[in-house]
Amino acid sequence: MTKIIAKKLIVKRHILFILSGIMWNIVGLMLIKTSYRWISLLDSTDILIAISIGFIIGIIKTRLTFSNVVKKNINRIKKLPKHTNIFAFQEWKTYVLIVFMISLGFFIRNTAFISVLFKAILYIGIGLALFISGFKYYPPFFKERM
Repeated sequence: MTKIIAKKLIVKRHILFILSGIMWNIVGLMLIKTSYRWISLLDSTDILIAISIGFIIGIIKTRLTFSNVVKKNINRIKKLPKHTNIFAFQEWKTYVLIVFMISLGFFIRNTAFISVLFKAILYIGIGLALFISGFKYYPPFFKERM
């Protein structure tokens, strides 16, 4: 039974690129959407501040951090066998980081001593960086698919 399930989780390697891109795009959009809950509580000046600073942080985070992570991930995926497990789109230790980030996000969203403005900036910045970086997975998908 376990072998049957394991066989069903095997995909062609290029699928991992599209899966990674879609996941990064979706998570980025979810964070940006979540920021709206705080944006709606701000006055117009703070909205402009939150969006502007969040945008700047998103661009900087994309260039300095996430671009390197994506390149490393793409190179790692390229080295995998032609047919591989669907969960290999992330390293195993990245799943631990994901659980930590989800927990941290839960804490940030539900704590009252972090300002609404800071929460909005943080979620816009990280969300935008994830969203933009996710698109870097699509060219290797199309290149390897051919």
